[in-house]
Amino acid sequence: MSLVRGKIALGVVAVGCVLFAAGWPLPVTAQSTKRAVEQPCKSAVAPVRYGKILKVSKKTKLEIAAYRRAWARACAKGGGASLNALLLRAGRVKAGMNKAIAATRAQGKRADRLHTQLSKVYPRFVPAMVGSVIEFEFFEPMLPVFKAHLRLGNAEDRAFFASHARLFGGDFKAPPWIERTWDYGGCIRLGRWTPHGKRRAGYNFVAAAGEIARLKATLKGVWYRRQVVALETRMLQALTKLPQLRQKGKPAVIDACGTSAEALGAMRRTAMAFARGHSTYRRAAAGLQRTIAAVETGRVRICETASCPGG
Repeated sequence: MSLVRGKIALGVVAVGCVLFAAGWPLPVTAQSTKRAVEQPCKSAVAPVRYGKILKVSKKTKLEIAAYRRAWARACAKGGGASLNALLLRAGRVKAGMNKAIAATRAQGKRADRLHTQLSKVYPRFVPAMVGSVIEFEFFEPMLPVFKAHLRLGNAEDRAFFASHARLFGGDFKAPPWIERTWDYGGCIRLGRWTPHGKRRAGYNFVAAAGEIARLKATLKGVWYRRQVVALETRMLQALTKLPQLRQKGKPAVIDACGTSAEALGAMRRTAMAFARGHSTYRRAAAGLQRTIAAVETGRVRICETASCPGG
């Protein structure tokens, strides 16, 4: 497991998170970028300006052209289009663009110019997508923009996005059961806690499992189903073996957002509910029971974020 400064690092298998995994919305900060990204119907018919810094392949340019046409048709139709189909096309654009970004390896002022292209220029003609090479390299669909244009979609689009915030959270750098306490990691939302004097609920794994089951049973769209299944897989991996900080000669530590009592209570409730599920959920329940037993025997310690090593 990857650990930095004694905190749980995101993007590792034990946490069940992949940085920039599809399904976590990306932020838009610069106002000019925000305006461009939030107007996909205008971007779909705007002039194309690839520039010279990024070597975009012919295949990717064809994918972008098809993606733009699909958006233009959806905007012209005014309703009843499939946002799932648009997101599938966006995924192909993402793959091609990220490959081009990785091949560029821009440094210094060239990297600054590339960042400007990806974050300000490309969103003006690639609808509802934005990129960066500052801190992280990516070119991604902006899910909040798709959600803001649900009027163009169909009933399935509305069904997916109705539960998206609850299930996937709003932090594109972390899975919803991790509360980021620094740039690359954070505490696990097991039970309630009180950051800055304000009471907050933990992540309800049991409710999430029920919502996942409902969506898997009703959604037909390939992109939507992929996101739901990927979330379920990451969640069960995280619970089967909760990430722990290990220090020589000391008990392993679980960095929980709340108190030990709150965390243990959440773990017990989740294990009890998952033990009644199908095999993958039963494995997660067994993993939680092992962790609970380790805490009860002193082999593992639960600490609140502020009292954890490096906190």
